[in-house]
Amino acid sequence: MQREIEQIIEKRPRFSAGFRATVLVILIVICFIVAKQLAKPKSFGEFGFYRGDNVSEWIAMDQNYAPLGNITCSKCHDKTAQLTSLAELIPFAFQDEF
Repeated sequence: MQREIEQIIEKRPRFSAGFRATVLVILIVICFIVAKQLAKPKSFGEFGFYRGDNVSEWIAMDQNYAPLGNITCSKCHDKTAQLTSLAELIPFAFQDEF
């Protein structure tokens, strides 16, 4: 019985450490590629290197600006604050089109 077990063990193929390491690396790379494909959104790459759905999400967001004449902003951006206060007084020709 012992001899039969030894014969079975001797017939078993022996793989080198290099072969086993190569198989392990290949399996890791395959798992990484599959995980990357599963994690990637469907709309990724429609308009470039970002999600295509992101465009509609940004359009749907409300725009939040500081009110004109904001003291906090004018501390650092005094020229811009002066220009925006002047722009408030000047009517734009295209303003009624929107």
